[in-house]
Amino acid sequence: MKVSIRSKWALASTVYFAVNYSDNVIPLKTASKALGISEKYLEQLVIPLKKSGLLESIRGVQGGYRLKKHPKEITVYEVLGSIEPIEFSDEVTSEDKGEDKILFNVTDEFWSQLNSYVIKKLSEKTLEDFRDEYSNKSDEGFMYYI
Repeated sequence: MKVSIRSKWALASTVYFAVNYSDNVIPLKTASKALGISEKYLEQLVIPLKKSGLLESIRGVQGGYRLKKHPKEITVYEVLGSIEPIEFSDEVTSEDKGEDKILFNVTDEFWSQLNSYVIKKLSEKTLEDFRDEYSNKSDEGFMYYI
């Protein structure tokens, strides 16, 4: 399984919206500048995120995007799944398999278990987890003197 650059940027952008979560919307121009990607590319990312119910948009001069749900309700699995399918593909078809069917049953079982494990891990991690990590790392950068 290889995670595409598009999925990585989708996750980064939703984490950005989670870190800045509020009732206010964030213009794409502001988000793209913070992320360091073009506004056009970010526009392409928010379309599937919006279709999957993770983002909502407000039109107009004061328009922009925000998370549709609280960050604790959005998992990495949902974000990545809105961009591309998340699974290990079965590259070997039944007609490609040799005479030893047991061999492929054993390896197919491994891939199935690995796929289940990856989905479980992606489903456990929420945008709020990333927001908390971001907050902790931001706090580490400050020195307090008394």
